[in-house]
Amino acid sequence: MAKKKADKKKDKAVKGAAPDDPNAPAPKKGSLLGLVLTPVVLAAASFGTVYFLPEKEPVIMAPTESVEYKEPIDIGIPKDMETVTLSQITVSIGQNKQVLRIGITLEAPPESIAYISPDDPRLRDAFMGYLRAIDVQQLQDAAFMVQLRAQLLRRAKLVLGPENVYGVLITDFLVR
Repeated sequence: MAKKKADKKKDKAVKGAAPDDPNAPAPKKGSLLGLVLTPVVLAAASFGTVYFLPEKEPVIMAPTESVEYKEPIDIGIPKDMETVTLSQITVSIGQNKQVLRIGITLEAPPESIAYISPDDPRLRDAFMGYLRAIDVQQLQDAAFMVQLRAQLLRRAKLVLGPENVYGVLITDFLVR
């Protein structure tokens, strides 16, 4: 009986030992049931998720043959359109450190072509005023071309009249 009491005291002393004590027993890591049951439950959950998910719908491929229309589709571009190429415009930009050279062509109805001069000073003045105000960083952005074209069209319609110009094409564009 004395031996049993001594063993109990020894066990109590070991349990109360400091965590850095090399003689301390290793803590229990978990039961065998937990180590086996966890992977089985995870595998079953993964299988159930994949098995019970709805199937993907089939991808419908576009027809490979071309479709021909009997009537042309109207996309808003006038059929009776002619072009007038203006003389090149050269403008200094960026505090006179760089030069912009731009070629512009106007789309106009055939009856207005006779009235549009490639060297029209009013038209060149309207374009130059806008082009001088452009910043160099704007010209480096490719998306700016749409805005540039729209602003040039707006100025051409102000000078020539809205019914005399359909669109503006930028034919040459050089920044040095």
